Amino acid sequence: MTATLVALACGLLAAGFAHVTLKAARLRAALQRAFLAAGVGLLEDGRITPAPSGYGTLRGLWRGHEVALTPVAEALAFRRLPQLWITVTLKADTGLDAAFEALRRPTGAEFFAAGGGLPRAFAPPPDWPQDTAVRGDAKAAIVLPLIAATLAPTLAEPRCKALLASPTGVRLVWQAAQGRRGAYLLFRDISFDVTSLPASEIEALLDSALDLSQRLNAARAGSDHAQAA
Repeated sequence: MTATLVALACGLLAAGFAHVTLKAARLRAALQRAFLAAGVGLLEDGRITPAPSGYGTLRGLWRGHEVALTPVAEALAFRRLPQLWITVTLKADTGLDAAFEALRRPTGAEFFAAGGGLPRAFAPPPDWPQDTAVRGDAKAAIVLPLIAATLAPTLAEPRCKALLASPTGVRLVWQAAQGRRGAYLLFRDISFDVTSLPASEIEALLDSALDLSQRLNAARAGSDHAQAA
């Protein structure tokens, strides 16, 4: 009888633990999906769509441009706490005829970087942070010197992880949060103190991407005029 009671108690404890674990997992999933919910009202046709990362992607129009913001949790880098990145993609005419990506402080764990699909590596321009890995297509060799000064302030931002520019738009990767040290070191739990991104920060990211596309367009147009003169 005693053994039966012990087994029953163990079963109830296991069931209770499973219920709590499932409830916590559902709560975390709900928080992840709503991480960018504050930005829905900022965008024309703003909406949250599912993403493989578990975080919802914010989509819509920002000042007439199609945009998408996606949080990406990354915990693969050696000797570094987990990072929560926000990728901000904005479609716009940049005036460029080349594509390239600048990646700050590469560790080899940046699965979200697009530079691996670009065929050529370049040395970072002198006024860029020298821990920047640069990749691009063949035409990037001509374009990079023309717009290097325009991109230098963005790449110097401590929270900037990557910058991708192409003829059809730009993409920024920005640090949103860093993982909790205790939870990660003890349990390898990837959790962040930030549970949602404020509307003001979402707006700032959108403006940064739009401003970058406009500055690229102006810099490229200026260099064309100078060459023509």
